[in-house]
Amino acid sequence: MADSRLTYKPLTVEARLRLETMLARRWGRKHGDEALRQLVPWSGWRICTEKEFVETVGYLSRQGRARRVREAADELPAMRMLPGYRAPDAVTRYRVAFGIEPASAIIQPEHRMLSPFHVVAIIRRGAPMAQLVCRHVGGMWLQSVDVLRQQLVASREALGEILDELDEPPEPPSWGQSAGGINVHAFTF
Repeated sequence: MADSRLTYKPLTVEARLRLETMLARRWGRKHGDEALRQLVPWSGWRICTEKEFVETVGYLSRQGRARRVREAADELPAMRMLPGYRAPDAVTRYRVAFGIEPASAIIQPEHRMLSPFHVVAIIRRGAPMAQLVCRHVGGMWLQSVDVLRQQLVASREALGEILDELDEPPEPPSWGQSAGGINVHAFTF
């Protein structure tokens, strides 16, 4: 069975909207928007799941958690310079295989995962808010708002096309195609 952490699962519009709603409901629009803005530069990176978060962060002392969050915060600038995950194309694989490009040209999914401590350091609002983020978008690779907006527009256009097809009335049979018999326009009793 494949490791679920290595399966590329991009952030969906529905998950992003659900996260926005829950952050605004719990911490207010101002703090929720700030948390979402903190996540914007991390497009292409995987957020840990809530289970991973609880297993890692939940049972540490405050001092131990604070130390690990400081260490993760120190790592963030170097990590931010790395490009986000994207599926490798065949040309890049051939270039790496023949030694034209280094092996680091192929970005592996396991190299673009944010640990629970990185999530806490990015959010900067404590473990409860970071856990809520992990609950709603955990296990997904973050995507920029522009990509999500394009997906939303495309899905709405597709839905509009389907609805337009349903709204078209069926064509009435022409008089020449009747099954036979006398054409009657009205009955009078």
